[in-house]
Amino acid sequence: MKKCDNCGAILADDDRFCGNCGRQVLNHTHQQVLTEKVYRPKGIILTDSVRLARKLNVSQIVILSLLQNYIKRISPRISYSLLDTFQKPSNDWRAYHQALFENKYLSLQDKMEYLFIIGAEDIIPVPYMRNCMVTNRKEMVPTDILYGYNFSFFTQNVEDVNILLQSKQLYHVGRLPLGTDASIAHLQNYLERSASYCDTGVPVQLAYGQCDPHWKLVSADVVSDLKKSELFPNIEAPSSVIYDKLFLSPYITCNTIDKAFNKYSNLYYFNMHGSGNPEKPYFFGASIEDEEMYPGMDPDTISSAKYDNIVITEACYGGKFINLATDRSMLLSSLFNSTMLYLGSSVVAYGTVDAGYRNGTKIGSADIMAKGFISYLMKGYSAGDAIYKSRKELFESSQGSMAASNLLTIYEFSLYGDPSLKAKFPNQTCETGQSHDIISNEINTNSYHIEEVYSEQPQSILAMVRNRVDSSLQSLNQEIQKQLSDMGIKPRLLESISKVRYGLSSQHMFSYKTETGEDSIVIVDDRDHSKTVLMPKGSIEQNFEDARRLAVDYASIFRSYSQHFGLIRPNEEERPVLAGNGARLKNVYIDKRIEPMSKLQIKTFNVVLDQVYRAEMQNGNIAALSTKDCDYDFSILVNPLGILLETELRAAMKPLIKQEGSEWPKSATLGSMIVCFEQNKQLLSRYGFGDAFLKILHKFREFRNPATHEGGTEESAFLEFYKLFINFVSSPIFIKILELKQNYK
Repeated sequence: MKKCDNCGAILADDDRFCGNCGRQVLNHTHQQVLTEKVYRPKGIILTDSVRLARKLNVSQIVILSLLQNYIKRISPRISYSLLDTFQKPSNDWRAYHQALFENKYLSLQDKMEYLFIIGAEDIIPVPYMRNCMVTNRKEMVPTDILYGYNFSFFTQNVEDVNILLQSKQLYHVGRLPLGTDASIAHLQNYLERSASYCDTGVPVQLAYGQCDPHWKLVSADVVSDLKKSELFPNIEAPSSVIYDKLFLSPYITCNTIDKAFNKYSNLYYFNMHGSGNPEKPYFFGASIEDEEMYPGMDPDTISSAKYDNIVITEACYGGKFINLATDRSMLLSSLFNSTMLYLGSSVVAYGTVDAGYRNGTKIGSADIMAKGFISYLMKGYSAGDAIYKSRKELFESSQGSMAASNLLTIYEFSLYGDPSLKAKFPNQTCETGQSHDIISNEINTNSYHIEEVYSEQPQSILAMVRNRVDSSLQSLNQEIQKQLSDMGIKPRLLESISKVRYGLSSQHMFSYKTETGEDSIVIVDDRDHSKTVLMPKGSIEQNFEDARRLAVDYASIFRSYSQHFGLIRPNEEERPVLAGNGARLKNVYIDKRIEPMSKLQIKTFNVVLDQVYRAEMQNGNIAALSTKDCDYDFSILVNPLGILLETELRAAMKPLIKQEGSEWPKSATLGSMIVCFEQNKQLLSRYGFGDAFLKILHKFREFRNPATHEGGTEESAFLEFYKLFINFVSSPIFIKILELKQNYK
């Protein structure tokens, strides 16, 4: 009997892929030949297991076991070694850089290609480099690129872009950040999914794109390779909503995104605005009519994707995660649900606008980065190789007028996820050879310099002297204003002029702002006065009827693409085969519509049910249910979880309330406990149970009341309740409850 090496599912003799887990099926002879002939790269996983364990509220042994198991499972793809820096904790990234380049693997650096950082800035600090687009030396850009370079000594200029232009990259770097609210399930979830693509790569057979209408021509150029491979479905929709298979925001807003968003896609591309405001974790689109910003993509939507995927975004702050909770970051929300690889910028990103593109301006900066990354993934390169080669393209094109924005793009865009992962596209041919052959000296050794020659608000005598802009620059400013007006761009106020020198070329960079605060940059080459218009992809601080009429049957489109390309089968449910008692092998059905974090909890429960408790049950044949098969009374599912919550609250909070001299309710139902807690707010606050705790309990009560009546809870309400329940029992508040309970025992 033939079985899958990964999950143990029974296979037919002619199966090429496992229908359960998707792993490619290789016979042992074929596998041995591949092992002997295929080059296997090496890499390092860098983390601090003690800090990580403390953050995720588990033991260090759990962290180390997870990582060692991951290293073992992906060993056919890459030989990773674990570098655990727990003995030298520091908040200075240089200490970790030093540990990386002084560790026991130093003698193998000519073969080490990948660096996979596990943890956010509180685990492994993020380096910062100066923003080469501004003269303000204090404006810094978070970037992991410096971990890929071995600097023989540290100087004050190590954070300057010139250090990259004159150095050699040794590692392709990727990071798996963890939000401030992260749990061990977040880490386990990603590593489990990544390991499953060890042989095949992340399958991509369906793409989704969304852009600002000012950049629709540029965006269509960026995704041209995907369109040639017919990965975008044909959608019938008004031209106000979609252009060349790309949805337009703000005509698609967060109010109507459910009409457009394709949850079945495996690759998502966003050329939209972003915001550095932690309270605005959205991607925005600017209306052509009034240039107002409207949210067009949010964390909940991106995390609703059904299948593992790749996300490429050009938005400003599209890769922000530092000091953020999971639902406050597009990056974190997607990465810990179904995204395997994510390319995004940590600060303001720049790209070409359609107005200039129509007049012959080539795509630049973030556009080159996104297009190159997609192209190299499609050619079979790993994600780390793909971003490296995209950066080299930017180096090569940096001699022209976009030197400053291209150089900024090189280090503001980072890769998130395992950098050794590859993507699997239909009819893919690999042109990479051995990936270690690509790592070489950078091609540019020029120095870069920027100097401000004009500012709207001079702050010193020297600045006032510089503000006496010569007649040629005044003439250029007037010419630019006229050309912007002819291109349909609203008049802008001149904010500053900077002189940029790079190698043998030089440019003047004119920065403009509108009265509403939206800015743009026009770069003028000093040699031939050619002009390039760049637009930051950041937001400044409606309802469209065409979008509301959209009705796209993505499920049918997905089934059609699955049949055509065959990379992903249209299975609505996961069916893991569990080891039962003797002959009792069970299929446990997990509803695909429940988000991954909850699915992990359900899977764990069903494993325990099957392996531990089932043999002791009177009816040993009891099976888990699937909501796909028939209708159920979901009220029955709400009440047991509510009772569990009440039990834990009573065990922990009753002794606390009574020892402080307050009265505990006799009935001790959820409702009476909430009244008691409201009466003892100050007491609970001293123990860390504030308004957020009470809000959650009130929300639980809203779900419990309808569930007391038969048929009072619909499926959608149960799923919402279940998500609330899982988030609560995984939160620091619930851990405090369990600690109190243990103390009083």
